[in-house]
Amino acid sequence: LEQYAETMKDGQKNIYYFSCPNRNTALASPYMEQFAARDRNVLLMYDDIDEHALSAIEAYKDKQFVAIDAHDKDFELNLDEAAKDDDADGKKELSAEQKKELTKFLKDLLGQRLQEVKFTDRLVSSPAVVTSVLTPHMRKMMKTLMAGKEQDSATDSMSNIPVTLELSASHHLVTTLSSILESNPPGARIAAEQLFDNACIAAGMLDEPRTLLARLNKVLEMFVYQGAGYDYASGKYAGAAAGETPEGEKTEAAGQEGEAKAPEETKAEGEPK
Repeated sequence: LEQYAETMKDGQKNIYYFSCPNRNTALASPYMEQFAARDRNVLLMYDDIDEHALSAIEAYKDKQFVAIDAHDKDFELNLDEAAKDDDADGKKELSAEQKKELTKFLKDLLGQRLQEVKFTDRLVSSPAVVTSVLTPHMRKMMKTLMAGKEQDSATDSMSNIPVTLELSASHHLVTTLSSILESNPPGARIAAEQLFDNACIAAGMLDEPRTLLARLNKVLEMFVYQGAGYDYASGKYAGAAAGETPEGEKTEAAGQEGEAKAPEETKAEGEPK
């Protein structure tokens, strides 16, 4: 802690830490992006007891301990500038009206899983993260403490705590999602659900990843069809006669039975390269 305090940025009031399984996981996490871009130190803590201990200690020499995956904290991003993003000048950013429309769409779609949607500057290269009043590591610790006969109910209660979805207003996935809300609602719903689940995976909040398989198979189907030359706008393969698709072709989503309609229902417009 003394070494950390000596290397703090001028004016920095917080000691930042991250509870994670290992160093590689930490460095790949979206929560680390702004700190890495600013070359700012973060304490990495690998033992389950660490975060609980820090919450009891609270501070070191008047410097508050702050988890980088915490909800609604001031990460003092105004103290220094992030490394320049070469693509920043060409990035499109959502307008206030687009943010409002996307927020309503996500709240209607995700329902009680969401506490709120907010647009954040904590992200550099990732589209989204989720945060909560309980950090992911603290959730894990509470589940452990409540394990036993009440394990199922404990898991359910922890999983049902709503989270805040924080979005980058300039990430191409977010801006493209906003552009297809009206033109392709089915595709927008699939993309939004997957965006949310990806953020939950990054936070370690997804207890059963196998629940994603049906949607992942649908996303894979869309990718493969486009790779095979399927034009979602016209509803046919490139080179096929007007209105024709290969005989016996199916575009069913995982878990559905029988032949489905042509995959025009999941066409995506304005997809980035």
